Amino acid sequence: MNPEKLSFDNISDLKKVMRIPLEKIDFVSAEEIIKTMQSADEKITVHLYPMPTLKRAEKCLLDYAKWSYHQIYLAIKEGNIYCCTGHGNSSGARATHNHLIELILKNKKLQEEIPTAVVVTFKGNTIAYYFNKKYAYLNHDIGSNWDRKICSKLTKSKMPFSEKNCLKNRGMEIVFKTKTMKTTIFKAVQNDGFLEKFMRGLKNEA
Repeated sequence: MNPEKLSFDNISDLKKVMRIPLEKIDFVSAEEIIKTMQSADEKITVHLYPMPTLKRAEKCLLDYAKWSYHQIYLAIKEGNIYCCTGHGNSSGARATHNHLIELILKNKKLQEEIPTAVVVTFKGNTIAYYFNKKYAYLNHDIGSNWDRKICSKLTKSKMPFSEKNCLKNRGMEIVFKTKTMKTTIFKAVQNDGFLEKFMRGLKNEA
């Protein structure tokens, strides 16, 4: 697979990149990924929500289940794939999540240029997704292990975001919100039993 021929405009190519073995991806710092994105051939931020939150062998990005959410920044430049990830499983990862959002807040150009994909997975398989043409943040642990002023900055910016909500019937939903619209990307009225049946149905249709 030649990364230079891939595009982040569609879920098919995005999944190909997210299935690449982790050892073939260059993991860089928050500052480095932002710098790379400014001149990258392709770039995207991915809001990855694994369902349920079970740790598994991580051979590729789609396997990630470190926490209930991951915001992944991906860039392809000169045939190389670069990545930086924030999630909630450690203070360092929460700081990285907020640091990246802070850097994007300071760069209006990248806010317009970086598209967002919200991807819901179950055991490494994609079960739902949503694309937004511009940058959006993942609305969890905002300000955690970081300057709390970022909360008011984001509120003032009115930037779109995704989030995971718990429902009264022990279910959950993943939504994407803009200033004027709320889109439900995934909704499960019950927990693992529903997901197991859902995946069996997908296999039967294949």
